[in-house]
Amino acid sequence: MSLLIGFDPGGIPAKIASALDDIIVALQTWAGKIDGAGQWRDIPYDQANFYTKTGGAWTIQRGDLRQHRYSVTNNTMLLSFSIVGSSTGASMSNELFVRLPSGYRVMSDVGFMGIVRWNAGVAAPPGLINGPGASDPKDVLTLLRDVASPSTNWPSSNVNDFHLHGMAIVPVVSIDPLL
Repeated sequence: MSLLIGFDPGGIPAKIASALDDIIVALQTWAGKIDGAGQWRDIPYDQANFYTKTGGAWTIQRGDLRQHRYSVTNNTMLLSFSIVGSSTGASMSNELFVRLPSGYRVMSDVGFMGIVRWNAGVAAPPGLINGPGASDPKDVLTLLRDVASPSTNWPSSNVNDFHLHGMAIVPVVSIDPLL
């Protein structure tokens, strides 16, 4: 199952982009109040949790990762991340990957799972968070740069000026019997 969204390829109006930012902030704020079975857990910093499919490098220093946490209730994971000041190398591809917490895999290829807001020195249209592709590991989410043009490559050669903020709702299965 996938969700097709038809945006004007010329870009997204500033009011819509601002509203999407507000929605992400509201979801992250609301999600921070969950407790009990759906308690939020921080994911420790590990550069290996963030990578590109082919081509350039995506470098995230410990201080760049402002938030990376998740909450699971039944088979639904909420995953939230905020990265400020990361760097990209030359020849970036159109896919970035964020690894799920250890012990979890995406239940199935369900397509659209969330939204990512990003910029590299200038405001940019929202991107998508999808499940892994057929040949990708099943413990990652795929970040695509542009809703209107998902095959567009991520910006290359940004030094400490590549920012991403995202929230995803992910159907998961536990591969660890203790989870």
